[in-house]
Amino acid sequence: MDSWLWLLVFGVLAGFLGGLFGVGGGIVYAPLLGWWLAGKGWQGSALVELVLSNSLALTLLTGVLGWGLWLRKGVKTGWDGFVLGLPSALTAVSMAHLVRQGGWYQPAGFRWVFGLMLGMVLLRNAHRLWSESRTGTPYPKRALSRLALPGLGAVAGVFSALSGLGGGAIMVPVLQRWGYRDQGAINALSMGSIALMAGASTLYYAMIPSDLTIPLGGNGREWVMVGRLIPAFLLPCALGTLLGLIPGIALAESMSSSELGQRRLRWALLVFLVLILGWMNRSCWSNF
Repeated sequence: MDSWLWLLVFGVLAGFLGGLFGVGGGIVYAPLLGWWLAGKGWQGSALVELVLSNSLALTLLTGVLGWGLWLRKGVKTGWDGFVLGLPSALTAVSMAHLVRQGGWYQPAGFRWVFGLMLGMVLLRNAHRLWSESRTGTPYPKRALSRLALPGLGAVAGVFSALSGLGGGAIMVPVLQRWGYRDQGAINALSMGSIALMAGASTLYYAMIPSDLTIPLGGNGREWVMVGRLIPAFLLPCALGTLLGLIPGIALAESMSSSELGQRRLRWALLVFLVLILGWMNRSCWSNF
């Protein structure tokens, strides 16, 4: 299968999962980017920078479209999307600038942060499901304080800048624990804040001078780059995302209408995280 068709397929998968779980699709994009770029000979801090910038650019698309689709379905979050998203955007851009200083952020550190984020979410979801199955009652929820949303957004922005994830992997479980309305509202709020954070990060990376080049085969040609963004990678993935996002959101909306459906969504997210963590340790990922 041609590489562009593989990228299209992965974009469909990322869009569907982003819409289903409210996690922005970066959980698929970042490992895919690492595999794709490592296969072209990239390594070190330059590889990490390209993974982060292009993963967040694709996450921007998922966030904007997902947020818009949830709003069209009548799910409203009010100003909470900005209260959560603006601190996330500020901390993400600040951290992205620090990452670019001195080449200190290497692939090993990236793998550690990425695995830590997924591991934390996996354990949190596993504990919740175990608690509910053992007691037969919904997971106990905590009160939502005034500073909870901006604080959560700031933390999510830091981890997004270091992992290429949209931040939904942190925000969705925490919002569930706080009892923020229903699952549809949680996904909508997550998508909206992801859109703000990823939009600011993408603009930052697009404005960086294009001093890196990516060879295109052995004929001396090079991939066109916009700052740190690679259109040849982004376009087929973006098209796939468009095709996968709508059915993912439709399924999430259907399942979130009942407590049983929400529990099944949490189980599905748990299984998905296990698969991603396992895939990260495959030989195709070992060079990144």
